[in-house]
Amino acid sequence: TISNALVGVLAGDGDPGDPGFVNTTPETFGGVVRATNAVFRNNRFDVVAKEWTSTLRSGEPTTTNCFGYNLFLNSTFVTTSPLNDPALDPVAHLRLADVEAVVHGCTFANELPSHTESRKMGHGIEGLNAVLKVKPAETVDCVPFTSSGNTFSNLDHAVHASVTQGAPYVEVKGNLFKDNICAVYLHS
Repeated sequence: TISNALVGVLAGDGDPGDPGFVNTTPETFGGVVRATNAVFRNNRFDVVAKEWTSTLRSGEPTTTNCFGYNLFLNSTFVTTSPLNDPALDPVAHLRLADVEAVVHGCTFANELPSHTESRKMGHGIEGLNAVLKVKPAETVDCVPFTSSGNTFSNLDHAVHASVTQGAPYVEVKGNLFKDNICAVYLHS
């Protein structure tokens, strides 16, 4: 469990108070984040994963490219109480920029009844120029695997994906969206 942090996991450079979306130099590129059965609670950002370079990174996961992507499997991303700094609100459970990510069987929730303003509810997944697969699992690390879809509850945007360059691929299917301001937002 990672709780009460500005950023639970930061893969790349950036100020933990506002990690942004881009790295400043190739020397500060991020890496791969893989979380299975993990719990992230009451963080401003649970995970921020930024662009990285590797021989493993070559497009979306396939039977020959199993480990060059971020994986979030059966994990919980939740806000249950105000953040430690009362001047701050949750921003995003996952912020993914210029990376590939697969999200299977996870729960994204804001359980605070006091968060009634859209901007204070936070996003489930924010993607910028990212390849995202947000759906039930069919394989994990090239091995057949089954999981349920993801659940998104009481968030500003459950999935928010924007493109400024390239041709990222976003696939969202088989998920449950409940009481979100916007379920899926796609922008190019």
